[in-house]
This record gives sequence, structure tokens and C-alpha cells, in this order.
Amino acid sequence: MTFARSFVLAAATLAVVAPAGAQQSAGTALATGASYKAGLVTLCSTDTFVRVGALNDSPNEVTISLDETNEAGKTVKVLSPNASDQLVALFPLTIPANSKYQVIWDLPVPAVKDGVARTGGDRFLHGSWGGGPWLDSNGLTYVSTGGTAGRNGQTCTVPSTTPTTTSTTTTTTTTAAPAEPVTVKPIAVYSTLNSQVADRAIDGDPATAFVTQMADWALPTFAWWTADLGRQVPLRTISWTRTREVDGQRTTVQTSTDGRVWTSLGAVDDGDSGSLSTDVTARLVRFSFRSEQPDDQLGHLGEVRFAAAPGYAPSAGGAPNPSVATLRERFQHTIKPASEPDLRDGRYRAKGSARSSNAPNQSSRLALDGKSSTVWRTAMTVPPRSGWVMFDLGQPVPLGELRWKVAELGYADGMRIQTSDDAASWTTLASPGNATSAGEWQRLDVDTTARLVRFYFTNPNSDADVGFLSEVRFYAPEN
Repeated sequence: MTFARSFVLAAATLAVVAPAGAQQSAGTALATGASYKAGLVTLCSTDTFVRVGALNDSPNEVTISLDETNEAGKTVKVLSPNASDQLVALFPLTIPANSKYQVIWDLPVPAVKDGVARTGGDRFLHGSWGGGPWLDSNGLTYVSTGGTAGRNGQTCTVPSTTPTTTSTTTTTTTTAAPAEPVTVKPIAVYSTLNSQVADRAIDGDPATAFVTQMADWALPTFAWWTADLGRQVPLRTISWTRTREVDGQRTTVQTSTDGRVWTSLGAVDDGDSGSLSTDVTARLVRFSFRSEQPDDQLGHLGEVRFAAAPGYAPSAGGAPNPSVATLRERFQHTIKPASEPDLRDGRYRAKGSARSSNAPNQSSRLALDGKSSTVWRTAMTVPPRSGWVMFDLGQPVPLGELRWKVAELGYADGMRIQTSDDAASWTTLASPGNATSAGEWQRLDVDTTARLVRFYFTNPNSDADVGFLSEVRFYAPEN
């Protein structure tokens, strides 16, 4: 059977325009004329699927919606009208920073449009990438890949079963091979922020591995690696290899249908390979790592494979629910039960704090200790893509002013101050960026009610670390 093996992407320029009021860091990046590639690329294809990868060679994670807004305030459609249901299902589309095919999807063939399989010459055309310039917050310029970068058009290797034949001198009997489990490939993989190599556990190379990337003075205490299978899958086997035997860490395999409630399949040993037989239906599979003796990096997960029940076939149409972007946010935070707020002389005392996994253990408390010499910061061996520190006021309270100090300048180019009541949905109050002087209080007048306050840092300039937040304070409105 012969068919076209191309995922058509319009050769349009994907310009990201700095919005009005953007911080100096964004304007500076735009002024340099830096140009980065971002988009989707066909990696390979078979008679049953087209494998698509995402490329983003910029220092910023990019999340793209189906509808964006251009400089004139008009709606820009990112996809052409002929885009297939499978392609539409990928959006909102999040592409990690500095990535090359780190997020990979298998799109069923034939392409399905509005629930109907296509026929004729465009049967394998899943749609095109278009839209032109639109507004984005990072201030960098992007150029589409055009759909031809990298390994475009190769044929995928897929497992096959062959009938076996047995015979005697008098009869010949043909016996069909027993029903085999169906290999399922993730549509995306992601991990805690203390690693940027989640894709290495599904790249087909057992010598590469998912591993944390923390500095040796701030070794990780926990990490997780999550595979999104795209649909609810009747799992039968989860198998894995490691690039080395691990010691002093506890590994647990979990599954979930929604990213909120997780079922543990049990702890696994520290050997160089393993397999779990199961009979659960799930969309998500998570390997959770805990350090019992924090003297090494966590993970060392070489390859992970998933097998579904014999006869399983993924649905050809319909968008995954929830989206990958929503699942990613759900994994980041958990909060304790509500408690009474602590308000003294107009100032709230935080009832708890938390930090991103790429910061030292218990470092979130350093921004509450009253000492300008101690700081919250990330601690990676590679420039972090982002990092955050979060403060819990116990329950939603009225806020009138926020204050903070930084101990060093230049590590908050992409800082945002955000609030939430549930750690799932966040509202950005301001994007103040870098302070003008170290060790002095910065102030933000607000008029809102919230339980949680988060200082969220992106890293547009690929600094060695982000943060250096030394103190934070929260005030009630003045009467």
C-alpha cells in the first residue's frame, strides 16, 4: 500500500509579539533579533498511524492554543480548517524549552475529520500549521519548522505477529498465533522540574535515561516521571529498564484516569529492569521516586513500555479530556486542609509553604525566616526552565498589599505573582520582573481574596538559576 508520508505544515512565520507592558527582559530578547524554531514535524508513519514530534529550540516553554490573538486584537486560527480530529486533540499544545521531539504523538490513520474518515488523496493529510503572528508573553520570535526538519517521512518500526504452521505425514494444521498484548505508546511524557530529560525514557535507546539534574549540594528528595497514554487504556503490562541499579531510593508505580486520584501498583525493586502485570484501566502511568538517603540523583529510568489487552484499539476521534496542559498543572501542587488564618497587626503569617522540585529541600521556609541573608532559589546543573515557591495563608483572605525582597539581581526576569484558592487554577496579579535594587522591599498593591500566593519564575535568558527571593510578606487591606 502506498500513501503520502508527510504532515503538512504551512511555511508561515510564527512570530511571538511582546504584549503592551512587557517587562524589560522580554523587550531586550525581542530587540536582539533572536529567532527560534517551533512547530510540529512528522517523524515517521505506517499504515495505522502517523508519528508526530514537537520541536522548540528556544529557552522558553511554549503553550499554544487553537485560537490566539494577534497584535491587532483579532483572533488567529493556528490550524487550517482541514485539520483532523486527531491533530485538534493535541491542543492546547505545550512544547518544552530546548526540546527536539521531546513530546511525541501517534495520530491514527486514516485521518478523521468531524468523526468521518477521509478518503482519496488527502486521506493521510492531518492538517496544516498556520495562523501567522500572535501575542505571547515571552517576547521571543519563533519560525515554524515547516514540517520538514529532522526525521520527516521515515517508516516506523511496528511489532508484527506471524501465523505458525505445524504438519504431520497425514495432515497439515494452520494455527493462528495467540492474541498478543497491544503495544501502546505515550502521546506525551513529563516530569518534575528537577529534570529536563523525561523523553529519554521512551527514545528507544536503553543507554539514555530519565534522571534528576540537581546540584550536588542540593540533591533531590523526590521526583516523578509520568507517561500520558492519551486515552483510557486497559493496561496489562508495564515494563522498564534502568541504566544502573539504584540504591537508597524507593520507586512506586501508580496509575490514574484524571491526574487527581492515583492508584498504587506497588513499590518495585532496585534492579536494572522490571515488569508489572496489572488489570487496570488508566490514562496516566507515573513512576514516583523518593530518596531515603539523599546522596545521589533519582530515576535512572532507561526505557518504559506499556502493553494493553489483546484487541485494544485507540479511538480514532475526539479530544483527550483533560488536556495535557491541565494535567501538567495538576501534578505541581498539593495543599493541606484549610485552617484559620493568622493575622497580626494587619499582616498575615503563612501557615505553610512549598517549592518546585528543582529547589533545595525545605528552602521555601527561607523566605519566611526574617533573614535577608537566606534565600529561596533553584539549584540545577542545567539552566532551569522555571521554578516556583508558594505560600499558604490557611484559607481565602482579603489581600491589600504584597511585599518581597531579593538578595541578588538578575534572576527574576520572568517573575509572576499569582494567587489561587485550590492550587489548580491560578490568577496572575503582576509580572514585575527583576527588582531595581537588592535587599530592599518591593511592593505590590492588590485588591483580591486568595488563600495561596505563588512567586513563579520562568527563565527567558537561560540563567544558571532563578529566584534568590529572601523575604515575603502579606498584608490585609487598610481600613
